[in-house]
Amino acid sequence: MAAPKVVLTLPVGTSPIGLAVSPVGLNAYVANNGSGSISVVDGGTLTVSTALAPLPGPAEVTVAPDNAHL
Repeated sequence: MAAPKVVLTLPVGTSPIGLAVSPVGLNAYVANNGSGSISVVDGGTLTVSTALAPLPGPAEVTVAPDNAHL
């Protein structure tokens, strides 16, 4: 088995610390502790946007099973 390697790097906020993937696998959500925001990574286009800001130092993020709430 080959060793894992980085194949793509996407810019998110400062000090990303938490990650969640939507139950349907369309988006990934990154908790940016340093910049006080949540970044959304679109799994289809691999583009990044900021969904929520400002937040007081988010460290974790999760997606509801019905994909309706973050």
